[in-house]
Amino acid sequence: MEQVTVEHNPAFAKLEQMAVYEWNIKKQKVSQFDWKYEQKTTYYLLDGEATIDIENQGTITVTAGDLVIFPAGIVCHWNVTQDIEKHFKYE
Repeated sequence: MEQVTVEHNPAFAKLEQMAVYEWNIKKQKVSQFDWKYEQKTTYYLLDGEATIDIENQGTITVTAGDLVIFPAGIVCHWNVTQDIEKHFKYE
């Protein structure tokens, strides 16, 4: 299975090329929940923080400025420790 990737503070040019600022915005309050990604999903975090336990891959922490790509099929548990605001794209 493909790995989740996290890029901390990607270059502005890369974000522009990906058209990140044209994607919809989603907010998530402090909470915990299980999630399965049915399709490839990319997030660019504008604010907040979360720890994500990824099945068979370990734990990552994501914060504002991170570009995170979840391949289809990923199963994980989110622990949102600070309210999140993020751009998102489903593929």
